[in-house]
Formats: sequence, structure tokens, C-alpha cells
Amino acid sequence: MRKSVIVLLLLAACTDPPEEVGGVGDAIVPDVTQPSPDTGPAGVDIAVDTPAAPDKDIDTLLGPCLLLGVSEAEALSGDALLLSTLLPRTGPLAIYGLPMDRAVAMAVAEINGEGGIGGRKLGMLSCDSQGDSQVTTFTVTHLVEQGIAAVIGAATSFATMDAFTNVAKAGGLLMISPSATSPAITHFQDDGLLWRTAISNGVEAHAMSAHLLATGAKRVALVHANDVFGNGMREAFESHWCPKNDCENDYLPRPYNEQGRNIDQELALDAIEVFEPDAILVIGFSEPIANFVNQAHERGIVKLLLNHAARDPVFLSLIKYTDLLCHSLGVYAVEDPEGPAAGAFLSAYEAKWSEPAGVFTANAYDATYALAYAAATLGDTSVTGTALAQGLTKLTKGIKVVVGAAAFAGTSSALVSGNAPSIDLEGASSSLNFNPETGEPAGKVHAYHFATGVTLDAGLIYDEAGVYQAPQPGPPCQSQP
Repeated sequence: MRKSVIVLLLLAACTDPPEEVGGVGDAIVPDVTQPSPDTGPAGVDIAVDTPAAPDKDIDTLLGPCLLLGVSEAEALSGDALLLSTLLPRTGPLAIYGLPMDRAVAMAVAEINGEGGIGGRKLGMLSCDSQGDSQVTTFTVTHLVEQGIAAVIGAATSFATMDAFTNVAKAGGLLMISPSATSPAITHFQDDGLLWRTAISNGVEAHAMSAHLLATGAKRVALVHANDVFGNGMREAFESHWCPKNDCENDYLPRPYNEQGRNIDQELALDAIEVFEPDAILVIGFSEPIANFVNQAHERGIVKLLLNHAARDPVFLSLIKYTDLLCHSLGVYAVEDPEGPAAGAFLSAYEAKWSEPAGVFTANAYDATYALAYAAATLGDTSVTGTALAQGLTKLTKGIKVVVGAAAFAGTSSALVSGNAPSIDLEGASSSLNFNPETGEPAGKVHAYHFATGVTLDAGLIYDEAGVYQAPQPGPPCQSQP
């Protein structure tokens, strides 16, 4: 193999709650019996004991969900604006879902404490997806049948796309996920109804492409997981790389399957050695990525370009030759802004729940405020999924507004009255800046170096406008390949 700089792009779904946990094969359609009224997100008060209006049925409305923010009578009367969450409060993904559900409950309490939206209280049907795609689709069907306009969820990319394609899109239900990060969602045919507050991992693929362009790479091989996430990342890289390079002759994509991945990855390395690339990209989850890196190291391939997967302790624990990672550079999409919204939310969350906010917790908080402000832009217009989608497009221009209770009453009143046609909403998870065509926030990417089992930030390399700058230099590497 000719001498070349070999770059390995590790693109894994660490930030997207793992798709392989609680998968379709384990799905159990939930019992639609109304849950016990004193159960729900830990520490969240649930309105109970209010007599239901005689001409409506609260059990039919709620189905497998719980009611937050309003009384049963308010929910049935139509006086409140009813939306929904669909997150894994139980099951293998509850470590992600329960903190997100708590963040939504916080936002609902703050919004109602400031007088609601144009005088209407905000209520939430809090539904448990159990981290299962079939349960998710079942519950989305229920929400459509009950005329709910929008749902905060689902948690994973696969469950989000599956439920949206099969039920939500045709039913006019807007879905806004706080944690689905697959690039496949970016250009999904969604009629404007699929949104997210999570930053797409595709921005990392774009940053990797920009880095390779800046460093002079021409001939590239790509090894990727043959799944929704991996294929989406491949497409994101190709969309940025191929218009500037000869992908007919100087590009080698090689998919690998989870079953038989060792053989697939060995064959990929064989093909790569024949192809003689300047750079190698690998896309998948942390464990199979670590497996590939170990095989690459054994073949003398040590200059690797890694994404956020390599920051995962699971990845690091599986690497055989950790001293060789010092030759590598990593990148990761930056979620948390440095503005006031992040600090205020994190402090308030920890004070209320006596534990730090988890991954995507701030994204769920932001999704709640985004929907509330979107509803405020509608004035007297009926709240539908399509109308809310239009409202979300009005949250990126105008006066800067930070999520949280302090600005809500005045800002929502100005939106309801039409005095403020739009606002620039800054979230606790990111600056948001929704792209009206893709329904997702802009993202920026930092680089990082490895040093003695830890990572050191190398600064911003790809900003929200898509402008690249070189990473800061890292410490000298002591080991040799």
C-alpha cells in the first residue's frame, strides 16, 4: 500500500439513544387501560379527581397516556391547548426519556405559571414509548385519533421515522424529536411536519468533509454500518464531498452489517489496501467502530479522524492500543450554547430534581417552548399540525428571546396579538435557528485530541454557517505505529 495520510471517520449514534436497544423484535403493544392516576414521571404532579364532562370520556382521550399541566375537566372542555410527549419513561431507554419528560413538565409549569398561551393553559398527554418502535407507532395512532396536533418525540431516529411514515404524516400530526439525530431525517419527505431540536449528526459528516478538503485529501474510502443511521451519514458525507471531488473513480463506499461485521470489516480493509485511499471514513456505533479501529491499528493504520463516538467511554474501553490514539483527531457536534438559557435551565433542573440534566434533556425543554411560541403565532387560528409547523418557521428572525419563564408572558402576548410577527428563539440546548426547509437547528462542530486516555478540546472547526477553520494543535505524540 502506498504511503498516504489515512483518515478514519468514526460516525456513531452515541447521541441518538441506541436504536438496537428495545428494538422492534422486542415490541409489545401496550395495554390501553388508563394508568393509575398517581403514576407518571417521578416527581411530576398529575391532575386527577376532577370530574370529567358528562359528554366526553377522559379514558378515551388519554388512552395509554397521563395528563400533565391541566385538569381532566380542562382537557375535555377544549379550553386548554393539548399537545403530547412520546418518550421512554420506562424500559432500556428510560435513562434518556425520563429526564426529557421531566424537562417538558418543567416547561409546561412555567408556561402555565405565566398565564398560558393567549390565556389558554397548556396540557400534555405524557405517553410512554417504552423505547419500542411498535409501541411508538401504536401510541401515535391513538394521538391522531384524538386530534392531538403535535407530539414531542420519538426518542430514536428509527422510531421517529417509522411512526411518522406509517401514521403521523397522513394524520397531520407534527412530530418534534428532542433526540433523533440521524441525518436521514434531514431530507425526509415530511410535508413540513417532522422537526427536531437535536442537532443532526450529518453536520459532523459535513465537518469531516470540510476538514479533508482543507487538508488536501482526494481519494476516499468509506466503511459504514448498513442501517438507517449509517446510510444517512454516508449520504450526508456524499452530499458535501462528491460535488467537489471525483466520486466515480476516487471514492469507495463499503457497507458492513451487524451480523458478520468482523468478516465485512476485514474484507473492507482488504479492499481499502488495494484502493490506496488518502482517507478512510468509517460509520457506525461505538462497539463495531472500536472493532474496526483495532483491526486498522493491527495493519499499521493509525492516523484516524474520529467523530463523537471516540469520546464514549465504551469505545475507549474496547481499544487495544490506546497509545496509538494520540495520532488521531476527533470531532463532535456542540449541543450546549454558552448563552444564559443553558445555565439557567441546568441550574433550575438540578434544583428541582436533585440530579444533573441528562443528554437531550435541554432539547426536550426547548421543544416545549418552541411549540408554545409556535401556537402563539397562530392567534385565533385553529391549532393543527400544519399550522404549528408554519408557526415554527417564525422562530428564527426578529428580537432575540431566550427560552424560560422570564420572557414568555410578554413575548407570547406580542405573538398572539401580531405585534411581533416573529422572534429569534434561543434554546437551552443550542441557538436553534431552525432551517424552515429541513425542520432542524443549525449545528457547529468542535475538534478534540487524545492524551493519556482523555480528550482535549481543539476548538471550533465548523460553524453554523458551514465555515471551516483548522483545529488547534494537540500535544506531541510519544508513541510510534
